[in-house]
Amino acid sequence: MKGERVLQFTAGSDDEQRTAGLPAGIYVLNAVKWGEKSVVKKFAVKK
Repeated sequence: MKGERVLQFTAGSDDEQRTAGLPAGIYVLNAVKWGEKSVVKKFAVKK
């Protein structure tokens, strides 16, 4: 893993549509809601 940020967006914004364009690979999603705990998930994109 390179450990570099490939995409950042705010849920509910127009940027949310960009996730469909991720190239094949393994990704780590770090979701944070203001003032609450975060969720970290690893997922794969296959094309």
